[in-house]
Amino acid sequence: MFEKENAIDKNVKVVFYGNSITWNWRRFYPEFFKDNEGYVCRGISGQVTAQMLARFRSDVINLHPKYVVILAGTNDIAMNQGYVSIDHIFENIVSMCELAKANGIKPVLCSVLPADRYSWSWEIDKERAVKSIRELNNKLREYATENKFPYADYFSEMVDDKHALKKEYQQDAVHPNKEGYLVMEKVIQKIFKKLYDQGDIYKSEYEGLYCTPCESFWTESQLVDGKCPDCGREVIDSKEEAYFLRLSKYQDKLVEYFEQNPDFIQPVSRKNEMLNNFIKPGLQDLCVSRSSFKWGVPVSFDDKHVIYVWIDALSNYITFPGFDIDGNHGELYNKYWPANVHLIGKD
Repeated sequence: MFEKENAIDKNVKVVFYGNSITWNWRRFYPEFFKDNEGYVCRGISGQVTAQMLARFRSDVINLHPKYVVILAGTNDIAMNQGYVSIDHIFENIVSMCELAKANGIKPVLCSVLPADRYSWSWEIDKERAVKSIRELNNKLREYATENKFPYADYFSEMVDDKHALKKEYQQDAVHPNKEGYLVMEKVIQKIFKKLYDQGDIYKSEYEGLYCTPCESFWTESQLVDGKCPDCGREVIDSKEEAYFLRLSKYQDKLVEYFEQNPDFIQPVSRKNEMLNNFIKPGLQDLCVSRSSFKWGVPVSFDDKHVIYVWIDALSNYITFPGFDIDGNHGELYNKYWPANVHLIGKD
């Protein structure tokens, strides 16, 4: 289907890969792809994960993007090609992620959107649809967390109290309209704006060793044989305007809290490492935006900048259970947050 476009599209940065939900993104919100240089859509209506896996090389790998945004699974649940277990669906999506990673492409996993019925599949009742979507999303979120892949949690932002896609985001019970496609972008922008308004974010310049093909800055200690640790190419000294998160503002408060709550970080060796190696020597402010490229979520109050990936991913800790920037938190957020245990794997 995309042979002609694949031959024409050059300098692809992000492939949005999926089924009709991805394809309709280009139909209902074409500005998203026109305004973001290097974004391409590779969605085919009706496809299940096995069919997407079969065309992954031609429609993703051969385009050499930096990222692939994978939104898949709902048609498998709807039994478009017959019954497929949740484990099998999940394994197909994992295979796509592994293929991407093996070819230097960073996968972004997306949750399956909420749906309480599939109008074309009478065999799938509401209970089965809701249960299957939640089960698959749990697997995808856990896999993304374990492998440090960004996870786009559309589900939590678009589900209503009856486990269906919210009416205002619907084209039908399964497919979103243009407003639906704007949801995640708006949530991230609101979070970023609040941080800026309360003085936790400020504009300055980021200076360091830069890999042009990867569009990434590195420190001297991160280099491998003096070259980019991701692609192995040469790096150059570069400077770029950016917004920073004022972590240094919280240094004394963190030290005080950890010392007053000695069991907060365990084991003790990791607490000592955090305090002595990172906090007490001086917390460094962190870069949270980029201005040298246009792909990514735009900063709502400064259109020259896009939000850096890590702060987008960080917000998923609270947006998943239903955090709302204006205080209208969801039921799961009020029940489960703040978490009493947070397990972190050391790099």
